Amino acid sequence: MSPPSTEPTEGNAGRPLSRAPLARVLCQIRWNQLSKFELSDVANQVAQIIGDDYPLRDAQQEMEFVLSPSGVSQQTIGTIHRFQTADRTWTVSLGQQFLAVDTTAYEGHQDFVARLESTVSALTRTVTIPFLTRVGYRYVNHLTETTAVESLRELFVEGVLGGLAQGDAKELRRTVSESVYSADGSNFLLVRSALLEPGMILEPTLPPVDGKSWILDLDSYREDTNGFPVEGIAQLATDLSARAAKHFWSVITNEFVRRFE
Repeated sequence: MSPPSTEPTEGNAGRPLSRAPLARVLCQIRWNQLSKFELSDVANQVAQIIGDDYPLRDAQQEMEFVLSPSGVSQQTIGTIHRFQTADRTWTVSLGQQFLAVDTTAYEGHQDFVARLESTVSALTRTVTIPFLTRVGYRYVNHLTETTAVESLRELFVEGVLGGLAQGDAKELRRTVSESVYSADGSNFLLVRSALLEPGMILEPTLPPVDGKSWILDLDSYREDTNGFPVEGIAQLATDLSARAAKHFWSVITNEFVRRFE
C-alpha cells in the first residue's frame, strides 16, 4: 500500500477550513517620523470617525519584544492608543509611526481588508501621511489540542517542524524555527514555527496554555525606505495575504485539511 500523501492536492489548496486554528490576524502600516503629528490629537480625531464601530478606548505603553536565549523581554518605547469593538474581538492600535488592525474573529480577507481600508481612511482624513515604509499582513495559527500537537508530523511538512523532523522526538521539550523569504528585496515572508512547553509564551498576544502547543506564524510584508503610496493599501494587503496563504498551503498536509475543514 502506498504511504498517505503529505502534500495537499491542487483541488484542496485554498478551500475554506472552517475549523482552522487561526488565533489572530493582523495588518500593520508604518511611516517615517512626521513633523506634524501630535499623537494624542490625532488619536482624538480618529476616535471621532471610528468611535461608533470601535466604542472602547484605552492607552497603553508601546512595548518592544526581544527574543533571546533566556526568553522574551520587553522594552517601553512609547504610547499606543487602542480602539476596540464592544466584544473586543477587533482592535485598532495607533502609535507615533504606525497603525494596526487586528482581530481574533477573522471572517475572511474581504471583510478584513474593508475594515483596514476604512481605518486607514480615518487616519488620512486626520493627518497627511506622505508615504508608507512598511506594510505587514500576519496570520498566527495556534494549535493547543493535545491530539493535534501529538500529530504534528502528520499535519505539517518537515520544513517547518524544526527539531520534530530529527528522528525520535520523545525527549524534545521545545523547538523554534524561523525562515525569511524574499524574491525582490522589498517583499518578504517571515515564517516562524514553534513547539512550546506548557505555560511558555513566544507570541505575547497569545495566552499561555496548560499543555504543549504549536505556533505557525506567517508574516507577509513589504518594506521600502523609499516609500510607497497609502492609496494602494487594499491591493497591497491583498497581495501580501495571497503570498502568506500560498505558503500556508505548501506546508500543511492532506491530514491537516481533513482535520480542520
